[in-house]
Amino acid sequence: MAAVYGHALRDARKPLIVNFVSPGTGSDPSNPFEVGSFETTGYGYDVAVSETRAYLAEYPYGLRVIDVSDPFDPSEIGFYETPGLPHDVAVSGGYVYLADFYAGF
Repeated sequence: MAAVYGHALRDARKPLIVNFVSPGTGSDPSNPFEVGSFETTGYGYDVAVSETRAYLAEYPYGLRVIDVSDPFDPSEIGFYETPGLPHDVAVSGGYVYLADFYAGF
């Protein structure tokens, strides 16, 4: 699988649309292109991609886990509702870290 990167569009007026892009054709990594997208009902604040999983901080609902093993057809495989307002997410060492306003995650 080619490298896949996620980008969350931060627009408080629109649902989260995450665009998954490949870093180019291999010969030109400075020319990325969209290969797929995923839309949710909430608002996007952040996305982190690790191997075949994308982790979405979806305001005001929680953390969505998206399978991007086929970046042309990403699909949700998990969801965790948070008590606060999620806004940032990171992945490191097999753990997902989610910043959640008011709840202190």
